[in-house]
Amino acid sequence: MSKKILNILTQSDENYLIPGSVMVTSLCENNTHFDELNVYYLSLGISAENIKKLKSLEKIYKNLTLHIIDSQKYQKEAETLNLSKWNGKQITWFKLLVLSDLTINTDRILYLNPHSLITGRLDGLTTLAFNQNVMMNIYDYFENFPGVVDLPDRKKDDPYFNCGLMLFNHKKWQRENIGEKVKESLQKKSNFRIADQDFCNIFFENKIGVMPFEYYVWETFYLYNPKASLRVWGLLNKPNYYSLDDVTSSLLTPKIIYLTSAPGRTWYKNTKAPAAPLFRKYLELTPFAEYARPDTRKNLAFFVTFYLPKSVSLRINFLYSFLNVNVLWKLKK
Repeated sequence: MSKKILNILTQSDENYLIPGSVMVTSLCENNTHFDELNVYYLSLGISAENIKKLKSLEKIYKNLTLHIIDSQKYQKEAETLNLSKWNGKQITWFKLLVLSDLTINTDRILYLNPHSLITGRLDGLTTLAFNQNVMMNIYDYFENFPGVVDLPDRKKDDPYFNCGLMLFNHKKWQRENIGEKVKESLQKKSNFRIADQDFCNIFFENKIGVMPFEYYVWETFYLYNPKASLRVWGLLNKPNYYSLDDVTSSLLTPKIIYLTSAPGRTWYKNTKAPAAPLFRKYLELTPFAEYARPDTRKNLAFFVTFYLPKSVSLRINFLYSFLNVNVLWKLKK
């Protein structure tokens, strides 16, 4: 019988070390039946002491191997290519630069943002059919925003995918030398509204397969009524988004939760984020349980989200997201 193997790629600096460690821990806790869990962790300036603590998880979970990758090489490469910054850093591009350098023992590798909480068995990811696609992703709920619709060469009804989770067809990536083609394209243009996400939707058009929603349930959906959320976001009964039944059932049995609840990030202290209790459960199992965490700011956005009527809060947060994607981005350029 062949071994059950899962390969995962993630990346972070010190700011996302705590959620990153929780992601790895939750992966191990819910997937003890795998023979090998290989996590390739791109480190941007994480201290040697904290890397040692992160590596100590290998002693607890015998099927875990943590490959810590110093991202200095990819930082230099990003600077040489003059890649755009996302929140002041270029690390968001590193996952696309490192893929060609990885030697793995299966045909696929799952990229996950560090602020992801694994809540179920991930066996299904090892058998999803690529059907010649380069990757498989989750639909993004920005699909109907004008800033997305107006991406170069994008048609109104084209799907738009999130890149916080990406199941890469690594075998195809290597065989077709896709990494070099990506760098050639990025050298010409990398200044996109949502950085690597917009780039991937354009560059890999018609080469991205759709993953079931249960593999990346957005925490935001736990704040509001699912049907109301889909209606306000213009996604109810749309061809390039999940059905209400898909969303509702996935909320009950998620495999992975994408920690997107804002304001008050899920890993902050005193947050009211829906997944915070579950996050704290796994945090207690990490070597960083006693580390100081930022306190949640009780600002206007916090009040809007958690104290106004849900129907009002949902619409205000939608309006803010709309302006952020379509207007504020241009002002930041």
